[in-house]
Amino acid sequence: MIAHIQRRGDVRAELGAWMGKSGSGHWLEGFAIQPAPGVAPADLEYQAILGQDWFSPWVSGGAYCGSRGMALPLLGLRVRLKGAAAEACECQVEASFTDGSRIGPVADAPVMAATQAPLEAFRVVVRPRIPVQPPALVGGDASTEDQVLAALAPPVAPAPPVGRVRRGRRVPPQHRREPSGVVEAGQDDAPPEKTKRKAQASPDQPVPWWHRKPGGAAPPAKSGRRGGQRPTGPAC
Repeated sequence: MIAHIQRRGDVRAELGAWMGKSGSGHWLEGFAIQPAPGVAPADLEYQAILGQDWFSPWVSGGAYCGSRGMALPLLGLRVRLKGAAAEACECQVEASFTDGSRIGPVADAPVMAATQAPLEAFRVVVRPRIPVQPPALVGGDASTEDQVLAALAPPVAPAPPVGRVRRGRRVPPQHRREPSGVVEAGQDDAPPEKTKRKAQASPDQPVPWWHRKPGGAAPPAKSGRRGGQRPTGPAC
């Protein structure tokens, strides 16, 4: 790596080592990064941070980024991998600033102090990615999916046996009969006014004794012509 440092000029450092000195108070004005062995120059990109939301254009590996001899400090930087290098390797950046703050290591993200203090030192580390080993299979030819399902599935307890239900004999329903005295009692309890109206409605029907008035007329005598009898009155 090559960087132009305030009051020091161009300084060289190995990739993975610190460029600049933490606590020196001298800021960086520009830098260039050569790609690591096995990484193509086009798969390494970086840019300088010149201010809040102010970034320099992306440059490829080996190109210079920033200024030189103009006393313009860098406020941070960003480094990333792309293409086949991003799949095989990972890139992390760590930096320190003139106000004593430190940030990182971070991957593919802007490195800048919250106080916008000038950048005084940084380190870029490119390392191969650690492949993720699949879990070992247990039980010979059993698949991983079957093992996971067997581990997550709760044990199923057998259902208790159901006893035989004995059915009782069916009893035919009994018909309910009303007692004979209910109807008669209902007829006897009829109000006297209703009975009186019935008696007045049919004049040929004899009047009961409880409806007769004292000194009233006697009921009409039965005719003697009924049953073949002749009247016994005097002859005309």
